[in-house]
Amino acid sequence: MKKYKFRLQTVLEIKEKNLEQKLLELAQILERLNTEVEIEKQLIIEQNTLQSQIISSNSIDSPQSLFEIQNARDYWSNLGIRIAEQKERIKNIQTFLKAKQEEVNEAVKEKKVLENLKAKEQEKFYKEFLEYERKELDEIAISRFAQAY
Repeated sequence: MKKYKFRLQTVLEIKEKNLEQKLLELAQILERLNTEVEIEKQLIIEQNTLQSQIISSNSIDSPQSLFEIQNARDYWSNLGIRIAEQKERIKNIQTFLKAKQEEVNEAVKEKKVLENLKAKEQEKFYKEFLEYERKELDEIAISRFAQAY
């Protein structure tokens, strides 16, 4: 019996490698997104802590210079700007992530189409082989029957 060979096997292998590459890129984007979200959380925590310190220093009658208070408020507003910039970075990464997810979905579809084609062709090959084998066995049985008489 000759073995089944899928004529588009190299194309299927290329599609599989393409899919693996896109999945790797997607994982890298997700890692970058998680890093940026963590940075944003740290900035928010730092801003909230600083705000609490500013409020507590104003309420307690502690001698602080006007310069220190102004620096703290400037730094607090600078943190607000950095948080807004970080949110914009996260938004851009999320947009890029969605585009990469669509690419991955398309690559999965292409690979699936080839796998389905391979399965159908393989099934057809084995059906034809079984039909050929059945005919051969029928001929053998007929020739034995004919030899017996």
